[in-house]
Amino acid sequence: MPPKGRIRLSNMRDVRRLISRLISQLLNDELDPKTALTAGQLCALLLKTMDYTSIEDRLEMIERSLEMKSQSTPIKSDVISKIRELKSLSDSVGQ
Repeated sequence: MPPKGRIRLSNMRDVRRLISRLISQLLNDELDPKTALTAGQLCALLLKTMDYTSIEDRLEMIERSLEMKSQSTPIKSDVISKIRELKSLSDSVGQ
């Protein structure tokens, strides 16, 4: 049986450690194959969820970055347009 102590599964490394422990226990006849199968399926589900969560977090970060860039773009274009206006006024005054 898996250790009775608390098992932390907060990242992929923790899950990998648990899977290694389960395999070892199974091979040493310390774990019922049915329990090992169930734990393995749950670990696979957890790993997939962690992967999707990581992708979702990165996507949100990219979206925030793009949103910030799109918000700053009008300011840049306003500044550029004001500079062009001033240049045009300067050119007309200098003529």
